[in-house]
Amino acid sequence: VMSSFLRGPIVVLSVIDGLADSIASFTNTLEPRPSLVIPEPCLVTKIMKEQEVQAKLPDSLQNAEFFVADPDLFAKILPQVQVPNIKWIHSTWAGPDKLIKLMKEGNSGLSISQYPILTRSAPTTSPMGWDLAEWTIGQIISKERNFAQSYEDQKRSCWNKEPVLNYRSLRDLTLGVMGIGTIGSCIVRVASNLNMNVLGLCRSRASTHQDCPADKFYITEELPEFFSSCDYVVNALPSTKETRNLLDGDVFKHCKSGCVFMNVGRGDICTEETLLKALHNEWIQGAVLDVLPTEPLPEDSPLWKHPAVTITPHVGGVSFPSTVLTSFIEEYKHIAKGETPPTAVNWENEY
Repeated sequence: VMSSFLRGPIVVLSVIDGLADSIASFTNTLEPRPSLVIPEPCLVTKIMKEQEVQAKLPDSLQNAEFFVADPDLFAKILPQVQVPNIKWIHSTWAGPDKLIKLMKEGNSGLSISQYPILTRSAPTTSPMGWDLAEWTIGQIISKERNFAQSYEDQKRSCWNKEPVLNYRSLRDLTLGVMGIGTIGSCIVRVASNLNMNVLGLCRSRASTHQDCPADKFYITEELPEFFSSCDYVVNALPSTKETRNLLDGDVFKHCKSGCVFMNVGRGDICTEETLLKALHNEWIQGAVLDVLPTEPLPEDSPLWKHPAVTITPHVGGVSFPSTVLTSFIEEYKHIAKGETPPTAVNWENEY
């Protein structure tokens, strides 16, 4: 029954090393066995550079029903080729906002009623969620223990205790987590296990997760109260019409004195100007950013050299072949049974 849905071919459109082999390890167990279409590396390079590739795309790609794809790659071929038979796209990323935006702009040639199933690499037992939790806690510890100062002192062969003696333990800190879905819940669990006081922000009372061990929940309308209670705030919200620019304006003025804002969700939660304004007005003491409004961050951005800003290049949680495969198998089993996959995107809600 399961194999009848996925007769193939499956197009694997990704720059993730080893992903095609990982997908093949699963599809080889199906009967009948679907074929895999893997574009040549030189073609993928041309797609990445946004060069004209329509004439070079194989018919099997243009007529394919199933894709396992990096959203940025898929988004770049959509304006050049129609995919009228598409039934399912499995995104190799946790956030499919690029694909959603492109489909809704009409570049797919499909009406919303014809949109395919779109699933994400964020399985219910998400390795990426735990990775982002590690990033979050690691950054908090680094700031509280002032590791950067110790590193600079070491380069100068300087035994200097004073700057690193006055730290706060995790048990004395309150972490606010914006978004308590698959990723946010992982952050809440890790922080809670390390004895932090953890607050969760969700869209509505109905979306409060009973199995999420936050000490208290707030809804979006209570954002000022939520901010005023946190030593650190980490954004784990996806990019949707409800969350884009959610923190623009003067929202940060409600932050607790000394609060640090962290972002592992999406960079469009606020503009660069909003962050700089919040830092200038000392509404926040610092910002630790793995995602930004524009990526890569332009070389002339003031954020690069701001003394209160830490930047990592969108590497808090990486799509490894094993992560993508785990989620692909999980989603496939649900689809093959006629069930709604756990990470299926609601095209209207954009998540």
